[in-house]
Amino acid sequence: MAECPDHLVWLEKYINTQLDAIREGSEQRWAAHKDAHTLLDNALNLAREEVQKKLIEMNEVRRQINDERGVYLTRAEFIAVTERLEGMVLSVTKSADTTRTQLALLAALFIAAVPLIIYLLEP
Repeated sequence: MAECPDHLVWLEKYINTQLDAIREGSEQRWAAHKDAHTLLDNALNLAREEVQKKLIEMNEVRRQINDERGVYLTRAEFIAVTERLEGMVLSVTKSADTTRTQLALLAALFIAAVPLIIYLLEP
C-alpha cells in the first residue's frame, strides 16, 4: 500500500474534524429541538389543565345560577308586589288623613264646648 502524502493526511483530518463538528452541532440542535417540543408539550398540558379548571368553575357558577333562579322575584312579580305595597301605603295615608281630620274636628268641638260647659257649670 502506498503511503499518502502529508497534504492528503492533513485534508483527511480536516474533513473528519469538520464532520465531527457538524455531527456535534447537529446533535446539539436535535437535543434542543427535542427540548423545545418537551417544553411545548408541558406548556400545552398546563394550559389544558387551566382551561379545564376554568370550565369546571364556570359550570359550577352556571349550576348555582340555575339553582337560585326560583329564589328571586321576577321583574313582573317585583312590580306586582311594589304596586300592592304602594296601594297599602296610599290607603294608610288616606286613613291617617281621615283620622287627623276627625281629631281636628273633635278638638274644635271640644274647644268650642269648653266655654259652654264652664257657663253651664257656673252657679
